[in-house]
Amino acid sequence: CMLALAPGELRRVEGFTVYLITAFHSLFAYLWMAIVLIWITPDVVDFSEALITFLLMPWLVTWVYAADRNWFRNDAQVHPVENGGGPERAESIPTENGAGVKSAGGTEM
Repeated sequence: CMLALAPGELRRVEGFTVYLITAFHSLFAYLWMAIVLIWITPDVVDFSEALITFLLMPWLVTWVYAADRNWFRNDAQVHPVENGGGPERAESIPTENGAGVKSAGGTEM
């Protein structure tokens, strides 16, 4: 069974931060196992290494949960068009020349 997008159809990863954190940790897991099995204690996994490996899973889940809940996002720096927000969120976005942006009513902020 194959899955393909129709011509012209575009899909995006919604939780891109979650995706990046998960991708990084999956690569780090392979690197960690190589370090443990090749350099630290060749061909043997000690209890301390196993414990560290086991504790990395809750670490990953905590980081992914925090990213999913947007704990790392500063809403003042998110551009309203990119985030789907309306003009009411534009108050906190400075312009290039340092002047404020105009509100929905057209007044300078």
